[in-house]
Amino acid sequence: MLRLVRRGFFVICLFFFTVVCWRLLTASHNKQLSVPYAAFLQALDGGKIQKTSIYMGYTLADLKFVAKDSSEAEVTDVSTKDLPSLIKRMIDDGVSVEFASGRKANTSELLLNLTPILFLLVAVGYFYFVGFRKKA
Repeated sequence: MLRLVRRGFFVICLFFFTVVCWRLLTASHNKQLSVPYAAFLQALDGGKIQKTSIYMGYTLADLKFVAKDSSEAEVTDVSTKDLPSLIKRMIDDGVSVEFASGRKANTSELLLNLTPILFLLVAVGYFYFVGFRKKA
């Protein structure tokens, strides 16, 4: 019975290692350029912004924008209190403004993110119930 539990634990650890390697290899490496809010305002004043997408949060929003040279960047953590005046300013400057819904995590992504926690619980359970019982 103990040998079966140890093999099962080994298989679970091997599965965990496989999932971690898969996540590292398939992670998106094309992160967008992050720009400070002050630099975004300077680009807006200079007429360099073509289109802006606003991802609303409760107190903060994220802005993803396309410059007139077709480069894309994002501004994170913009206060929602500043948004009404910023939106008016962008519309007055001829910038296309759109609101986008926040990205929801799908079930498989949630399970992959919870996997390390579950394996930690399994390891603690294994060492508590199997490792300490053998010595006693």
